[in-house]
Amino acid sequence: MISRADAIQTILQLTPEFRPAWEAYLADWNGKTPGACLDFGEYSHFIDDAVLHKRTVDLAAVFAFIERCLDEGDEDVQNAASVCFLENLLNRETPTQAWVHFLGPRSLEFCREWGYDGN
Repeated sequence: MISRADAIQTILQLTPEFRPAWEAYLADWNGKTPGACLDFGEYSHFIDDAVLHKRTVDLAAVFAFIERCLDEGDEDVQNAASVCFLENLLNRETPTQAWVHFLGPRSLEFCREWGYDGN
């Protein structure tokens, strides 16, 4: 089962460019633990910004890991991956066409539940 700590470790391995933003985010919490949902929300902002500004990020690997979180994550990680990552991306500036083709079946199902209609 993927825990919050496991998820963050994998995210930082998949996208080492996220580390400075991650460290700044943690510093804002002054040693407190913000929780998986806020963590995944922060990551969604990073991915959104990377896509918007055409920065090199392995989106296939990112979304494959999100799918793994939905399949293998503990309850907090599953909720964070769906609500705080995928739903955030649906509501951000980046057009869904820039990343939707990387979604796995569970991720796509969640996005459809939130109104994604393929456009």
